[in-house]
Amino acid sequence: PPLDKLITKLGDAGNDPSVSSIRHFIALRNSEGANEAPLPDLAALGHFMQRATTTLPQECLFAAFDLLRVALVDPRVSGYYAEESQYATILTLLHHVINIPTCPYNLRLVTLHVACNLFSSPLASRTVFEQRSWSSSLVQLVTSSLLDEVHSNVRVAAGTLAINLAGANHRVRMEEQREALAESDQVELAASILEALELENDSKDAVKALTQALGLLVYCAPKDGELVDLCKVMDAA
Repeated sequence: PPLDKLITKLGDAGNDPSVSSIRHFIALRNSEGANEAPLPDLAALGHFMQRATTTLPQECLFAAFDLLRVALVDPRVSGYYAEESQYATILTLLHHVINIPTCPYNLRLVTLHVACNLFSSPLASRTVFEQRSWSSSLVQLVTSSLLDEVHSNVRVAAGTLAINLAGANHRVRMEEQREALAESDQVELAASILEALELENDSKDAVKALTQALGLLVYCAPKDGELVDLCKVMDAA
């Protein structure tokens, strides 16, 4: 997005040094390439993002999330937040959005994109499963977003995040013969996807994303597990 216009939406918070540094990083990376763009102070940015959930007005919070979304495209940035102590920044943002009774459309959509961009780092695609509260929060973000009957692009983004989760778990399943995503989370995700597929009438992109995610979840899953049982009960075939 146009960075100056985006930062203007932050109001006085746009003058924070961490905002200025991430703006410079994004602009330099886009113009000169990643090799010429040294990382900004990501710890300071993380503290800013965590504070933003309680100090910024709801209508300004989208802009802060959008800055982080763009930064997370860089695997160095997503890798940093994948290893952050207690995964504080990402979990704070996820919990904030999940717990808003009526989350604004633009904030929910950009949060889905933030979550998807975490997977730009191979490291993040593994560590996301090491903290149960992290993977469960991502599953909860998917399931709650699939309930949006009005905005098809929210459902498409939720389907894309489901692909990332299911794909990362499938990779571990095939390479290490184990399940990375907890069985209860797999069951919850699959049930949500099947219900959404039954109701989806507007978006071919949503159907495609959800079907791909379901395929990755089920393919080579343990035959005697709860996931396969759920698929039989819900007539997934």
